[in-house]
Amino acid sequence: MVSADVRPEARRARAPRNTRHDEWHTVRLMRKEIRIGKVRGEGTGTLECTSRRWYLKRDYRAGYRNMSDNLDAAMPLRAGMDDIKRMIPHRHPFLMIDSVENIVPGESAVGIKSVTGDEPFFEGHFPGNPIMPGVLIVEAIAQTAAVLVVKTLDMQDKNILVYLLTADKCKFRNLVKPSTRLELHVKVIRGRGRVWRVGGVCKVDGKAVAEAEVNAMMVVPEDRN
Repeated sequence: MVSADVRPEARRARAPRNTRHDEWHTVRLMRKEIRIGKVRGEGTGTLECTSRRWYLKRDYRAGYRNMSDNLDAAMPLRAGMDDIKRMIPHRHPFLMIDSVENIVPGESAVGIKSVTGDEPFFEGHFPGNPIMPGVLIVEAIAQTAAVLVVKTLDMQDKNILVYLLTADKCKFRNLVKPSTRLELHVKVIRGRGRVWRVGGVCKVDGKAVAEAEVNAMMVVPEDRN
């Protein structure tokens, strides 16, 4: 049996609690236990509007809503093939991405391209030894960047054209062959008005096979010559 003199020391020796986790856990409990406009009694079957739980409802309701709004705003977005066609003008056989995952507007995104043996460029690059051209990998990076920018500006269905201005720091580290899944990781370096600079790294099975930085200009219909 532990003596009474030891217990306070044991309490003081405990590791500090994770207060941030505790606050989030408390908010979740409040959401379960408290319903807006309804206060449950503490086992008496009556409404106790002056109880501590009523005050907790009042104090935590706004806090929970703010936390939920921030979490929803931070949730990554996704663009499928139909969504991509609403954002950029590219079409088969020059649409080089199948989907764009983990879109964080104004920050980053991940384009996905499943490279199959039926790709038209394999017929001439090269017969008997199919290799995806490096310039098309850079194009895939640029298209992923364009989807990210259009999503950031919320300009879907605006019939926007995307002009590639420059491609810098291009490096090709490994070959891309058929039956490969490309992951095109892009991040915004600088964005101002119509001209954006984005860096991209193309990965296969987690390993970088190519990278580049591109400058692109977004042109709306009324600005075309």
